Amino acid sequence: MKQALANFFRNQQSKERFGRLKKFKYRGFAALMLAVLIILSSIPVGYAAATPRRAVITVMEGSVLVQAAGQATAVPARKGMELKSGDRIITGKDGSCSIRYDDGSTTHIGPNSRVDMANLTRQGADGPNTTILSAQRGTLWNNAKDVMARNSRFEVNTPSAVAAVRGTFFKSVVLPNGDTLFIVLGGGLYISPADSDEDGVVSPPSGKGVYVGGGQQLGVSPGEELPDSAVPLDYDNVDDLTLLYLAQDNPDIFVELIERAAAQGEKEFLERVNQLLEDYEDMQQNLGDKLETVQQTVTQGTTYQPPASTGGGGGGDDDDDDTLTIPKQLEWKAESFYEHPNNDGTIGNVIAVVLTGETFALRSGEIMKEGLHYTAANVPDSLAIKITVEESGSQAIIELTGTATNHAAEDSISDLTITFLDAAFNGGSAAAVAGSSRADLGIEFTEWNVVGTPGFSEGAADCINLKVGYDGIPHVAYSYNDQVCVQQYFINGNIWDDPYLLENAANVSDISLYVDKEVPYVAFSDSEGMTIRKWNGYEYGWYPMGDSLTVENTTTDISLHVNYDIPYIAYITQSGGVTVAKCEYYDYLGYEWDEYPIVNDPESAGSATDVSLYVDSGNPYVAYSDSKGITVRKWMYDGVWSWQPIGSDPISSVDTTDTTDTTDATDVSLHVCTGTSFLAFRDQIGAVSVKYAFGGGDEVVWNEVVDDSEDEKSISVSSASSLSFAAIPSYYSDGPPPAFCRLQGFRWKGTS
Repeated sequence: MKQALANFFRNQQSKERFGRLKKFKYRGFAALMLAVLIILSSIPVGYAAATPRRAVITVMEGSVLVQAAGQATAVPARKGMELKSGDRIITGKDGSCSIRYDDGSTTHIGPNSRVDMANLTRQGADGPNTTILSAQRGTLWNNAKDVMARNSRFEVNTPSAVAAVRGTFFKSVVLPNGDTLFIVLGGGLYISPADSDEDGVVSPPSGKGVYVGGGQQLGVSPGEELPDSAVPLDYDNVDDLTLLYLAQDNPDIFVELIERAAAQGEKEFLERVNQLLEDYEDMQQNLGDKLETVQQTVTQGTTYQPPASTGGGGGGDDDDDDTLTIPKQLEWKAESFYEHPNNDGTIGNVIAVVLTGETFALRSGEIMKEGLHYTAANVPDSLAIKITVEESGSQAIIELTGTATNHAAEDSISDLTITFLDAAFNGGSAAAVAGSSRADLGIEFTEWNVVGTPGFSEGAADCINLKVGYDGIPHVAYSYNDQVCVQQYFINGNIWDDPYLLENAANVSDISLYVDKEVPYVAFSDSEGMTIRKWNGYEYGWYPMGDSLTVENTTTDISLHVNYDIPYIAYITQSGGVTVAKCEYYDYLGYEWDEYPIVNDPESAGSATDVSLYVDSGNPYVAYSDSKGITVRKWMYDGVWSWQPIGSDPISSVDTTDTTDTTDATDVSLHVCTGTSFLAFRDQIGAVSVKYAFGGGDEVVWNEVVDDSEDEKSISVSSASSLSFAAIPSYYSDGPPPAFCRLQGFRWKGTS
């Protein structure tokens, strides 16, 4: 308020306004000053404006990006980088980082996460802190310090809930659909339903909330009512990484966790803790003077025997009774069965149920009998329930076997009922076991759904290219009426956005689309040559990515990839040569393309027909086919920077008797995952095969992905017309309809 008043008077001192101010009569000006004094007197004496705070990245591994507040693109993070309000952290599948705040609190961010630093402020110079994180997806471990003592605020907002910290160490896991699991190891959380104000800021609304204390957990789904209460901690959710972070950040809570687990007879968990203590010397050092207590408790807990029931009650004081009573409870690890991706009426998952405080009456490996051990209702035709006891009688696996007669999406149900009977439990009473009956289990049948409205383009589309961004949002590029169109799909509205148009694109022969951190890039070849553009929003439109790329007119095949905001492109020229180019930004020059031609074998130079590019952690890989077969190369340093082969060059030699020979393969798709190359291709007779190789160099061996059910190394399909690949899954087309194929274990599974 004081700042606002200061700004007001400063504005009055401009020449124009000052001229009017001099005309005020004394009485009017005095009245104004009186109003100002009244306003100032209403400000609390202890009031202080919020000042920005900083957080620092202390540890990082793998792919970690930071998108600064107000910036359209993200940059690679670095150790020691400062973060402020509004910054976004994005981790890749191999990325993680640790953040330390100026009050000593910490946050660890796991792989495949996206977290916004929504608010990092302090009230005055030494007042309470505000730390608000917005986690859209991924895993967080938080250790909040002095929250209650300093009247500070530490919150984690997710798509489904707001967690207000009451001084604690807790883990949160946000799934892609917004489902969130909060796991509290010490202290407490107050969970409220997510509620957004008009600015999109999530805050805890007044009304219902659930307190989650140490040793408890709570699952929340977007748009659904909060559970009535938290449930006991599932120690399977306390993974090794959680234990390492907890020992490092809060040894006191680590001791509480171990003591609680010992009292509950969690032997398997304690044995895992003991193994970690043996394997990680740093963990022992982090525990410091708590280490001896932890070791003693672990030893006692791994030899813990539940006391025999004596029946009846004594007359002693309850406070002096050391006997731990564990409630009898059956926990359901999932709530729905899902149809297999084959879309064939079979069920692709199982549901595990775990007993605490009780055991099943059957031995491990035995199958329960319907009518004796359980009853079931609303089971779809031709499906049957199978329940197998595992893990020394403390766990059972529920399967749905057979093939459903009707398995369209509308045949899905949400009232499958399974009730365990008295004979299922050693105690002989199902009524004494909480959760022994469920009447709300789901069976979800799947089928291919149309994304948006069919025929959303204005006319017949050509050169169609589909990409799904990091956030799961599809984008599509295509040519139509001498222009290239790129459209984004809005999931909530089930509609395709108006196209981002690139006009004056006549006779387009190929399009390659890439979406990097929600920003689309497109490359296309037309009668003028090759064009590469980046979308900069509706205000600025398409931004040219350099203009110095020397390309012959009408390249025959192009493949675009963006890595760490840097575009790469591989293309085949009219003469059949293969070139890879990288777009770099130079001061005073802007974006410039650096080209790295690939020298083909002299016998096949100029005959390349298909190319596929992938960039893994800044390392470009390229696969191309020519008259000698398929070649895969990596840009590597071996004394000098050059294209080095991955395996034999080409991968397989000419053999007209080999029906799976890669010679004259006309479609190639490459994917690289943390240094492992996957290659899908269509051979000369149209069969689709997949190979993989570890590392680089000409000594590398390409291995066949073999279907062990029939000992086949290729997918039986004749005359496949197109192919794209994403580290498994693989997509190929055998005429209408298209087919989708996924490798499960070592067997190809497909849908159509």
